[in-house]
Amino acid sequence: MARRIQVKSRFRHHLNELSYSQTARKYDMYLTSGSLNDTLPARWVYQYRLYGKERFFQTPKDYRKNPVRKFHKPSKEVGKSLELKVKHLAMELEYTKKTYRLSSKTGTNKQKYQVVKELRRKYALKDLLEISGLPKSVYYNYEHHKETDKYHDIKILISEIFDASNKTYGYRRIKLALQNFYQVKIAYKTVIKLMKELHIVCKVRKKRYRYISQISNKITPNLLKRDFKKEDPNLAWVTDVSEFRFNRKRLYLSVIQDLYNGEVKAYQISRSQNQDLILKTLNKAINPNEDLSKLLIHSDQGILYQSPKYP
Repeated sequence: MARRIQVKSRFRHHLNELSYSQTARKYDMYLTSGSLNDTLPARWVYQYRLYGKERFFQTPKDYRKNPVRKFHKPSKEVGKSLELKVKHLAMELEYTKKTYRLSSKTGTNKQKYQVVKELRRKYALKDLLEISGLPKSVYYNYEHHKETDKYHDIKILISEIFDASNKTYGYRRIKLALQNFYQVKIAYKTVIKLMKELHIVCKVRKKRYRYISQISNKITPNLLKRDFKKEDPNLAWVTDVSEFRFNRKRLYLSVIQDLYNGEVKAYQISRSQNQDLILKTLNKAINPNEDLSKLLIHSDQGILYQSPKYP
């Protein structure tokens, strides 16, 4: 009895179309035939959905005498509805590909109109308007009242100015040329937008640094040898250039120091790091009244200190 109730409940769970009486009838029929097992409920569901009630309530003997094989085939109406659904999904997919950067919230009506007009040759207008969310009146408004480009003449002037400048003018100088020579008042942002539409990009000229080679390429041996203490003054001087940033500007400080007592013999500040900076510092440090016959000037022997002008 417990097994009978269990099988009935399982079959009721899988096949909600039958009542308990029909389930019991089916169970009793197979119980008398002696072919009951645990896999029958799933088989019953398959038979009922595939062949209907006529085949479902047949006994194995009746089925062998009068077999009924009714395979489930979709009707014509169902087939047409499935075809329409497939076409609708294909249309949605193609519209999404065309407007992958747009959405119903951000895309403008003009952009939607352009996509709908492009896909109208392939799909119905009613379905395209439904997918895009574009009102029918707006579509026909764009269709019958096509806009004229109000910047057509200005675009021609921009192209002429750009070509005349050997493609070196940017939006600033093009804007000034329009204002000064053609008396056209236009904003900078509008010029940028029109240049993007015309695919105009100015050439950025690279800065050319010209170096005048005044380097002797002569490396002096290290005579100081890290002996930073001297017994007499004016025997060894050390010099170097340091960089400082002040108020978003660069300043260079050149200093000459005596190793005898750490005295700063001279210093010079400049906005550029050049040979004049170190030569002025050296001229300030030299005193004609002092004996400099045994003087040694030690530096890092950079580019500035390898100049022929530097002693």
